[in-house]
Amino acid sequence: MNLEAWLEIIRPVNVLMTGIGVAVGYFLASLGFPVTENLGLAMLSAMIIAGAGMSINDYFDRYIDARIKPERPIPSGRIKSWQAVLVSVILFSIGIAISNEINEMTLIISLVASLLLILYSWLFARTPLVGNTIIAINTGLTFIFGEAAATNSVFSLNTTILFTLAFLSTLAREIYKDIEDIEGDRISRRTLPMITGKNWSRLLAGSLVLISVIASPVPYIMGTLNINYSIAVGIADLIFIYVAFASILKDKEYTRELKIAQLFALVAFLIGMST
Repeated sequence: MNLEAWLEIIRPVNVLMTGIGVAVGYFLASLGFPVTENLGLAMLSAMIIAGAGMSINDYFDRYIDARIKPERPIPSGRIKSWQAVLVSVILFSIGIAISNEINEMTLIISLVASLLLILYSWLFARTPLVGNTIIAINTGLTFIFGEAAATNSVFSLNTTILFTLAFLSTLAREIYKDIEDIEGDRISRRTLPMITGKNWSRLLAGSLVLISVIASPVPYIMGTLNINYSIAVGIADLIFIYVAFASILKDKEYTRELKIAQLFALVAFLIGMST
C-alpha cells in the first residue's frame, strides 16, 4: 500500500480544516463549550466524508490529470482507478454510518453533503459557477453539521450568519481562483471568467464579498454575540473590503488575503461567545 499516494489523494490538511469547521459550528450552537461524544463523532464523520470526496474527485479527474498533472497518484499508476472508487465508497459509507449514530439531522446533512461531493466530481466540476457554488455550499454545511450534532437542529441565527459568510466568501474565492487559473484551465474546463471575462468575474466576486460584510454585524446587533465578535469581525470586514476593491483596481486576485479574512471571521464567532 502506497501511503504517500493515499495521503496525496485524501489531502489531510483540507480534511482537518473540515473537522475544525464542524467544531466551530458545534461550539457556536452549544454556547458554553460542553465537550460531548457527539463532537468527536461529528468531526470524524465529516472528515471521513471529506476524504471520500477527495478520492472520488481524483477518480473523475484522472483523464485530465493524465494530461496536465501526470504525477498525480492515479495517472502515475501509484493508485488504481478502481481502488480510488472503492476507498471512496467505503469512506462515504463509514462517514454516513457515524453520522447516523449522532442524530437524524446529522444523518440528513451527511447524505446531502455526500451527494453534493459526488455530483460535483461527476458532473459539475467543469460547469461554470455551478461547481463553485457546490464547493461554497459544502463549506458552509460543515458549520451547520456541527450545530446539528450539538442541538439536533439547524440554522439558528448565529450559524445561519456563519453559513452565509462562509458561502459568500468561499464562492468569491473560488471565482478569484478561476481568474488566476484561467490560462491553465482552458485545456480542461470552462469557467466563469472564460465566459464573462476577468473584470465582470471580479465584479461578481467583489459583490459577494461586500454582501458578506453587510451581513456580518447581524449577530452583534441582535445581541446573540458580544462586543468581542464585533471587533474581530470588523478586522475581517476591513480585509474583505480591501480584497473586493483592490482586485478590481489593481487587476490582481487576493485569494490568500481572502482566506485570512475568513479565518478572522471564524475567530470572531468563537470569541463572541465568551462572557
